[in-house]
Amino acid sequence: MSNTGLHKRYDRTHNRPPTNSIYVTNLPNDYEKHDVELIFMAYGIHFNLDQVVEQKTQKFKSFTINLQSIGEAVDALVTMHNVETDDWQKMYVCFDKPQLP
Repeated sequence: MSNTGLHKRYDRTHNRPPTNSIYVTNLPNDYEKHDVELIFMAYGIHFNLDQVVEQKTQKFKSFTINLQSIGEAVDALVTMHNVETDDWQKMYVCFDKPQLP
């Protein structure tokens, strides 16, 4: 089997095991921590703002959010992935990379 378009092998490096941290990206650059909190609160997901780490690139803003448990992180990921923000833009949510001891 070739490694071209239709026959490309599935890359398992993109699978991340569940952690209590989620990575939220593809947000407009003008979004702040408070804006992210408001979106999540609208869907019934609460967290402390001091548990949010902001990261910014030229195209979009992203945040890492630490939740109380893996279960809460799973619920947040399922609920919030592909939620629309502004201008039909959809946020992308995945588990954050596990922290090595």
